Amino acid sequence: MLDFKDYSIKLWQDPAVEKECLMLQNTHGVTVATILYAKWCDMYSLYFNPTVIDFAKQIETDKIIPLRTLRINTNKPSPSYKDAMNAEIQAELDLMQQILNAYPNTPCNEKSAIKNMEDTLSINISI
Repeated sequence: MLDFKDYSIKLWQDPAVEKECLMLQNTHGVTVATILYAKWCDMYSLYFNPTVIDFAKQIETDKIIPLRTLRINTNKPSPSYKDAMNAEIQAELDLMQQILNAYPNTPCNEKSAIKNMEDTLSINISI
């Protein structure tokens, strides 16, 4: 079983996954970490608690969005852009760890995590 971080990094390498996750983030406000967490739960038949959506969104609002804004407003070829990008990536990784700490891995025989997330947010996830 791959841990959540390793699974997410592997999944993120697929351009279609990256595109879908960013589209869902930009159009529905769902954090990428939450989408990847739901996929990970599905992969290993773990329970997906829908409250993780709001939990992750609050952390993203408080910590990740300010870093993302800083990165977007920084000149790309500069060292400060790289610093801003690294800080944003680290905040995303920290969010993944916070999700795992707050939501222990519990085996599940109910509907899939992605289906649960789709029902909660009234959206369609195709990754």
